[in-house]
Amino acid sequence: MNRTDRVTLDVLSKALQAASLRQEAIAQNLANVDTPGYKALGVSFEEQLSRALSGSDSIQLRVTHPAHLRSTPRLSQVKPTLVRRTGTEARADGNNVDPEAENAALAENQLLYSLLTRLVSEKYSLLRHAISEGKR
Repeated sequence: MNRTDRVTLDVLSKALQAASLRQEAIAQNLANVDTPGYKALGVSFEEQLSRALSGSDSIQLRVTHPAHLRSTPRLSQVKPTLVRRTGTEARADGNNVDPEAENAALAENQLLYSLLTRLVSEKYSLLRHAISEGKR
């Protein structure tokens, strides 16, 4: 497996972790829709992933020879994390869960998870095909 394949599978794995954690956060939010003072949960992931893939978080090394190694993004440090959403409009009881928005996010997240699992499956299928040299 080459570096590109490893990075692709690592990104897909982390995205699946984020989608799974987001599912848990949405379920918590919906379960607490009537809990006074409850602040909705969200997941921080996409921005971290974008920074890691662009390399803006990595140390920029000065390359003085073509054989020098380039700095690489620290993809291994990207982890989806739960965050409280405090900047959103709260009801009179202090709860800021919007059930309609949560249900829409749930549907979107389910579609994303389905897509990600399909991409992982396709990637492994391509690797199996390459390993077997196209033979069954």
